[in-house]
Amino acid sequence: MKTRSLLSLYLLLCLFFSAVAPQAAALTAPSVTAEAVVLADPDSGTILYEKNMHEKCPPASLTKIMTGLLAVEAVERGDISMDTVITAPADCWSGLDSDSSNAEISPGEQMSFGDYLYCALVKSANEACNVVAAAVAGNIQTFINRMNMRASELGAVDTYFSDTNGLSSSRHYTTAYDLFLISREAMRHELFAEIVDTLSYEIAPTNIYKKTRTLKNSNALICQDGIYGDDYLYSGASGVKTGYTSAAGYCLVSTAEKEGIRLLAVLLGCNGPLNTGQDDYGNFSGTIRLYNWAFRNFVSRRILSIGEQITQVPVTYAVGNAPAVLRSTEEISLLLPKEMKDEDIQIVPDIRYAELTAPIPAGTVLGTASVLIEGKPYTTIRLATSEDVLLDRKAQLKAQMQELLAEPWIKTAAVAAAGGLLVIFFLILRYRALRRRHLRERQEQEERRALEAQREASLAESRAVQEDMMRFRETLPPEEKKPLSAEQYRVRGSNGSSEAAIGDDLADFFSDNQ
Repeated sequence: MKTRSLLSLYLLLCLFFSAVAPQAAALTAPSVTAEAVVLADPDSGTILYEKNMHEKCPPASLTKIMTGLLAVEAVERGDISMDTVITAPADCWSGLDSDSSNAEISPGEQMSFGDYLYCALVKSANEACNVVAAAVAGNIQTFINRMNMRASELGAVDTYFSDTNGLSSSRHYTTAYDLFLISREAMRHELFAEIVDTLSYEIAPTNIYKKTRTLKNSNALICQDGIYGDDYLYSGASGVKTGYTSAAGYCLVSTAEKEGIRLLAVLLGCNGPLNTGQDDYGNFSGTIRLYNWAFRNFVSRRILSIGEQITQVPVTYAVGNAPAVLRSTEEISLLLPKEMKDEDIQIVPDIRYAELTAPIPAGTVLGTASVLIEGKPYTTIRLATSEDVLLDRKAQLKAQMQELLAEPWIKTAAVAAAGGLLVIFFLILRYRALRRRHLRERQEQEERRALEAQREASLAESRAVQEDMMRFRETLPPEEKKPLSAEQYRVRGSNGSSEAAIGDDLADFFSDNQ
């Protein structure tokens, strides 16, 4: 207990000096003895602190997080029920020592699938993991293959499982970051989160075990009467799993939440009584120091809201030259240092298309935006149009015509067409001029013909009168053949002589021609 008292004094001194230290040093993370560490926001994936997070390490019983995830997913799919009675197979103790963590399950023992799952995740029973594996996949090896496939699907590319419980150390490894990915996915399943946060669970007597078995959670952050005592209880902590082997050291995956901030911590290869002789369990104390540091120095900040305008881009042929307004399709909140300035947070849009053409329907995804924190990329979101961008058909036709006329062959054809039109125009003018000239000449000719006809008619009339005069004189006595005046012709005509009509005509003729 003397060692623990010194440790407590040391922690109090650390807290005091960190409180009075300058703000510039506020984000200096506390020292932890773990070989590999990840402290992260499980919602956004933001890594607040890491140490050797991609270094391959043996995970010990943290392996059971993947075993439990596959089991819960099988229940959710309906492949198996928590109430399904399962008989423990003969090989459920295969590869296990009798002193390894177990729930005293015997081959042939019958329990519900849910009981076996609680044994595996709460009591950390190794043989229970094999029973669960065989019940889900038919046999243990097929289940192990599924574990590796699921790890790959989650992006845990530096992980390889060779058993269901983590006892083997050769060719069985993972990383702190991979365990973060696996644990984050597992905790998203309500049934899994409920099981790993269970402090105590009772199993009724079975066909072989005649007593009630009480399972105690080994996570000292949440359970005060477990195997690690009550020195590490942490307010706000929940789940997930402890682990220990001589090769792996003391390991812990846990979560904690305070004032709306959720954290997930992975610590591998910590010091403790069995591997270093220290009285302190480094997986618990290190986790507590990291949680206190994070809750003290970080705050959840909303970076983007759904529908927030990020940028706008021009759109060809848009009505009124309206741009496409691009907005965030997601809400982004990140755990960031309290003292971080706004200028350290950047939203950098990346538009997918070099040129946009109307019409564009509302909700069309046109690009992405990267969230940069102090120049480092944290996440990427999609950008979509907030409203319809309508097509201006007149502008489109005008532009298309201009583009068409800009083609060299179109220019040549246009010049040729213009020249042809000019020729046709001049030919029409020439034709009209010739036609007018022809009509004028024809009219003049007809006028000449009319004058000639009139003249010939006058001449004919004159000759007729002369002939009448000659005939009239021949009828006169010799003494009267001398020329008479026009008046004499009238007198004769007025006396009713036979020459009356001729006389009148001759009188008129002479009067007109004198």
